Amino acid sequence: MYKNKWLACILLTVPFVAFVGVFLLYPAGVNIYNSFFKFANRLDQHPTFVGFDNYMKVFKEQNFVRSLLNTGLLMLCVVVFQIGIALLLAMLVSSLKKGATVFRIIFFMPIVVSATAIGLLYLMFIQPNGLFTQISGGENINWLPAGKPRALLIVMTPVVWQYIGFYFVIFLTGLSGISEDVYEAAKIDGAGRLRTVFRITLPMLQNVIRTCVILAITGALKVFDLPHIIAKDGAPGYETIFMGTYNNWLYSRGRVGESAVYSLLIVVVGIAVSVATKFALKENKDI
Repeated sequence: MYKNKWLACILLTVPFVAFVGVFLLYPAGVNIYNSFFKFANRLDQHPTFVGFDNYMKVFKEQNFVRSLLNTGLLMLCVVVFQIGIALLLAMLVSSLKKGATVFRIIFFMPIVVSATAIGLLYLMFIQPNGLFTQISGGENINWLPAGKPRALLIVMTPVVWQYIGFYFVIFLTGLSGISEDVYEAAKIDGAGRLRTVFRITLPMLQNVIRTCVILAITGALKVFDLPHIIAKDGAPGYETIFMGTYNNWLYSRGRVGESAVYSLLIVVVGIAVSVATKFALKENKDI
């Protein structure tokens, strides 16, 4: 009987270990190996060993610093606006007696739609004679001007907007777990709506907010699809380049070794930011 349990455990564990080994550990090992070599092109079968030269080249590039700063700004935006708007919408919808299902579907729709479709549709909006230009009342406005902060704002807007619905659903689920008896007791004690939000709702959602912030920050680190479609890896002038698009920029130019270095950096930064966020936002163990 004891041996049968061990055999069952092994049989159930082996597929998972094999999957992780083939699709995670092996590619990670190859990536680390590639980071120490210089490739003549993306298909180079005999790269030259250069040691830590690729690391030094990446850290010295101007686009490297710019991608870090832009990604840091995107992290701040997703925490303030993505999480903030999602939480506000969730609290508003949870208070509705009728029609809540309709709003849930509407707010969650952007998650279902492909990022490619959203990016292409957004490109139509920011054309010089597109919807944004018509709304502003101007003529042939360049919404992605080189050297201006507006270009970065235009690229970040759909990235922040797309995942509001995702966190909206998570917050809505968290709100449904708060007992109505708690709100009734607060109402009897004379607590106003605003005080109830800050003294009951937000503390009860502390762990959910903590999880959403970690997911949003780590997601901002690897964002690629929408910025790539809208701004082609940072065009114009690479003002709108992020860590994910910069990595693609390196690889598309045959700089495989430097791209491998940057991939490792994204992982390291992601782990560091996740750990820092966990320490900054303490878990509420009383819930």
